[in-house]
Parts: sequence; structure tokens; C-alpha cells
Amino acid sequence: MKSLNQLMLAFKSLNRSIEKSMHSGMYQGTGDTAVRNYLALHKRAVQLLPDDFYISDVLTLEIAAESNDRQKLSQVTLITGQMVDYLKSQVAEETRTSFDSTDFDEIKGFGRDLQDQILNLTRNTLRRAFDNVDVTVNVPRPPRPPMPPDVPPPDFFNSPVPPPVPPVPPHPFSKEDEDLV
Repeated sequence: MKSLNQLMLAFKSLNRSIEKSMHSGMYQGTGDTAVRNYLALHKRAVQLLPDDFYISDVLTLEIAAESNDRQKLSQVTLITGQMVDYLKSQVAEETRTSFDSTDFDEIKGFGRDLQDQILNLTRNTLRRAFDNVDVTVNVPRPPRPPMPPDVPPPDFFNSPVPPPVPPVPPHPFSKEDEDLV
């Protein structure tokens, strides 16, 4: 799979280089070089995937002898883009196949083991860090609010001053009060 990824990156690089030269207008004399690079990469793709008819038969480059540099670069760009897309799908399929064959219980167990290791490492690190910390905290107590003085309750029976008498509410006049007046 590593070889396929490297090959795909090489085709991408070739494709980007051709596109840059086409966009900048600096493609005179580069057609033959691009064709030669594509043929070398195509040969390597056939070696890596010898039974793949799409690579060996379909993605071959056939350049007419009278083609100019712009036409050569256009053809190489087209086939290189197809090759990149095809190799991407091959890598994805191979990744999916290898992923389907893995044991999911093993992956779940690995996650739990990793979580336990991280938690234990964190606990031990914090414990060591706090073992070396000597902190004395002196928090001043807030002042106590003042309390009223203790006054003995008045003794009404032995007191020289008589207790106060509540006032009598006024009464409305009645008929009997008119006669008295």
C-alpha cells in the first residue's frame, strides 16, 4: 500500500507541474519530458498492479507524431488525472478491506487499556507533584460582630418605678354621654 501511495503522489506531482506550466504559458519544449515522465510512472504502476487491465490497457498514452507541446501536455494531464483517481480508489479499497478484517473487540480493548494507562499516569504525576508541595494557608477569621451587653431583665415587682400604663382608646359619644353634658 505504501508503494501505491508513493505512486499516486508522483502522478499528482506530475499533474500539478503540467497544470502550472500550462497556466503560466511556459510549456514550450516540455511536452516530451512530460510524456517521458508519464511513461516511467505508468511502467511502475503496471509492475505494482500487473493484473489490472485498466492500468495496463486503458491508461496508456498514445501521442500522435505531429502533436505539439500543448497537445502532449493536455493528453498527459487528462490521463494523469484519471490515474490519480483510480489509484485513490485502489488505496481506499485496500484500506477498507484491511479495516474489515481487524478484530473490533481488540480495538475496543486497546482503547480501554489506553484510557487506563493515561488515567494512571495522570494520577501518579499529580500525586508526585503534590507530594513536593508544602503549602500553609493562614486564612484570617472574619471579625465577630459586636454583641449587645448582657443586661439583666427588669424586675417589675421590686422596681421603684411603676410599670407604664397603656393608653385607653377614645370612645365615641353615645346618647347617655349627651345627657351628661
